[in-house]
Amino acid sequence: MTVRVLVVDDHPVFRDGLAASLAALPDIEVAGVAADGPEAVEMASTGVADVVLMDLNLPSMSGVEATARTCAASSDARDGSYPQSSLRGKARPR
Repeated sequence: MTVRVLVVDDHPVFRDGLAASLAALPDIEVAGVAADGPEAVEMASTGVADVVLMDLNLPSMSGVEATARTCAASSDARDGSYPQSSLRGKARPR
């Protein structure tokens, strides 16, 4: 089974490096990359990814807010079948 991943980070070198590293793995498909919260929400809402790797500190909308909006818009999240996991970080409110 291939896992489709959306990589979200505002630092292009890190974002592209992580995407390239993931793409080299046999059962991983990089479904897309996004540079900010609104772009991440838009891409995630299309259902292109099984997993979203989200930076917490993003311009214009935090990764925490982008994750909350993505989950709120997902029918899978509303019925409780959408698995969620978070990493603790030093996110600052904007």
